[in-house]
Amino acid sequence: MPKGKPSDTDIERVKFALAGGYWIKGRDISKRYGIPYRNIRAVAEKTGDVISGQNGYRLASHATTAEIRRAIADLRSRSSRIADRALKLERHLTGDGSSGELFV
Repeated sequence: MPKGKPSDTDIERVKFALAGGYWIKGRDISKRYGIPYRNIRAVAEKTGDVISGQNGYRLASHATTAEIRRAIADLRSRSSRIADRALKLERHLTGDGSSGELFV
Protein backbone atom coordinates (compact mmCIF):
# COMPACT_ATOMS: atom_id res chain seq x y z
CA MET A 1 0.00 0.00 0.00
CA PRO A 2 1.45 3.38 -0.96
CA LYS A 3 1.89 5.73 1.98
CA GLY A 4 -1.26 7.69 2.73
CA LYS A 5 -3.44 5.73 0.29
CA PRO A 6 -5.45 3.10 2.14
CA SER A 7 -7.45 0.66 0.08
CA ASP A 8 -11.24 0.51 0.24
CA THR A 9 -10.78 -2.76 2.14
CA ASP A 10 -8.58 -1.05 4.73
CA ILE A 11 -11.21 1.64 5.21
CA GLU A 12 -13.98 -0.93 5.64
CA ARG A 13 -11.92 -3.02 8.08
CA VAL A 14 -10.92 -0.07 10.27
CA LYS A 15 -14.49 1.22 10.40
CA PHE A 16 -15.70 -2.28 11.26
CA ALA A 17 -13.09 -2.52 14.04
CA LEU A 18 -14.35 0.76 15.50
CA ALA A 19 -18.06 0.17 14.89
CA GLY A 20 -18.71 -0.62 18.57
CA GLY A 21 -18.23 3.05 19.38
CA TYR A 22 -15.34 2.59 21.82
CA TRP A 23 -11.82 3.92 21.87
CA ILE A 24 -9.40 1.19 20.72
CA LYS A 25 -5.61 1.37 20.76
CA GLY A 26 -3.96 1.04 17.36
CA ARG A 27 -1.92 -1.94 18.49
CA ASP A 28 -5.13 -3.71 19.57
CA ILE A 29 -6.80 -3.04 16.22
CA SER A 30 -3.69 -4.28 14.49
CA LYS A 31 -3.53 -7.50 16.56
CA ARG A 32 -7.24 -8.27 16.55
CA TYR A 33 -7.99 -7.44 12.92
CA GLY A 34 -4.59 -7.89 11.27
CA ILE A 35 -4.49 -4.32 10.02
CA PRO A 36 -1.00 -2.79 9.92
CA TYR A 37 -0.74 0.26 12.17
CA ARG A 38 0.23 2.60 9.33
CA ASN A 39 -2.91 1.56 7.44
CA ILE A 40 -5.05 2.54 10.44
CA ARG A 41 -3.41 5.96 10.51
CA ALA A 42 -3.80 6.31 6.73
CA VAL A 43 -7.53 5.57 7.01
CA ALA A 44 -7.88 8.27 9.68
CA GLU A 45 -5.99 10.74 7.49
CA LYS A 46 -7.88 9.97 4.29
CA THR A 47 -11.45 9.68 5.52
CA GLY A 48 -11.76 12.20 8.34
CA ASP A 49 -14.14 9.65 9.90
CA VAL A 50 -11.68 8.47 12.55
CA ILE A 51 -10.25 10.52 15.39
CA SER A 52 -7.20 9.61 17.42
CA GLY A 53 -5.81 10.52 20.78
CA GLN A 54 -4.15 9.05 23.85
CA ASN A 55 -7.00 6.56 24.15
CA GLY A 56 -6.43 5.23 20.64
CA TYR A 57 -8.82 5.51 17.71
CA ARG A 58 -12.56 6.09 17.58
CA LEU A 59 -15.12 6.78 14.88
CA ALA A 60 -15.94 10.49 14.85
CA SER A 61 -19.62 9.58 14.60
CA HIS A 62 -19.38 8.04 18.10
CA ALA A 63 -17.19 10.76 19.62
CA THR A 64 -18.40 13.55 21.83
CA THR A 65 -18.04 17.16 20.78
CA ALA A 66 -15.28 17.56 23.37
CA GLU A 67 -13.38 14.54 21.98
CA ILE A 68 -13.56 15.90 18.46
CA ARG A 69 -12.40 19.32 19.64
CA ARG A 70 -9.45 17.72 21.47
CA ALA A 71 -8.53 15.77 18.34
CA ILE A 72 -8.66 18.96 16.26
CA ALA A 73 -6.55 20.88 18.79
CA ASP A 74 -3.99 18.06 18.87
CA LEU A 75 -3.71 17.96 15.08
CA ARG A 76 -3.36 21.73 14.85
CA SER A 77 -0.68 21.73 17.54
CA ARG A 78 1.27 18.96 15.80
CA SER A 79 1.01 20.68 12.43
CA SER A 80 2.28 23.92 13.98
CA ARG A 81 5.30 22.12 15.48
CA ILE A 82 6.04 20.43 12.15
CA ALA A 83 5.82 23.76 10.30
CA ASP A 84 8.19 25.31 12.85
CA ARG A 85 10.63 22.43 12.38
CA ALA A 86 10.51 22.87 8.60
CA LEU A 87 11.30 26.57 8.95
CA LYS A 88 14.29 25.78 11.14
CA LEU A 89 15.57 23.29 8.58
CA GLU A 90 15.10 25.80 5.76
CA ARG A 91 17.61 28.05 7.50
CA HIS A 92 20.27 25.51 6.58
CA LEU A 93 19.45 26.02 2.91
CA THR A 94 19.51 29.81 3.11
CA GLY A 95 22.73 30.03 5.05
CA ASP A 96 21.06 31.20 8.24
CA GLY A 97 21.76 27.93 10.07
CA SER A 98 23.83 27.87 13.23
CA SER A 99 26.42 25.47 11.78
CA GLY A 100 27.48 27.89 9.08
CA GLU A 101 27.73 25.04 6.56
CA LEU A 102 25.38 24.22 3.72
CA PHE A 103 24.75 20.62 2.75
CA VAL A 104 22.77 21.01 -0.46
